Amino acid sequence: MSIAGTIAETSVLAGAIRIVGLALFAGVTTTVAAFVYRVRVRTELPEGATLILGLGIVAIVLTTRLVFIQYVSETGDPLSVSEALVNVTVFVATGVASYGGHRAGERLAASD
Repeated sequence: MSIAGTIAETSVLAGAIRIVGLALFAGVTTTVAAFVYRVRVRTELPEGATLILGLGIVAIVLTTRLVFIQYVSETGDPLSVSEALVNVTVFVATGVASYGGHRAGERLAASD
């Protein structure tokens, strides 16, 4: 087994990668939504809407992952303490990324 394979199996690193990946996913989603809304409607998208959008996207991903682990794969326990901590951290990071994505989308749409 290679060094990269050994590192990828580490649960802490896998959790950190999942947190960063989902936060980036939410940030990009809210950036695009704020940009398109500002360009098409010519007003600012409310911050609450971008927060709901970012958290909703991540909730769908996490719920789908939980369903696959629980019903299809049967390789792990979906209700462990570490999994719950990662999920809570994902939601906090997603909220921050959604706010940043909203600001980035507004700046991109406001500039010419």
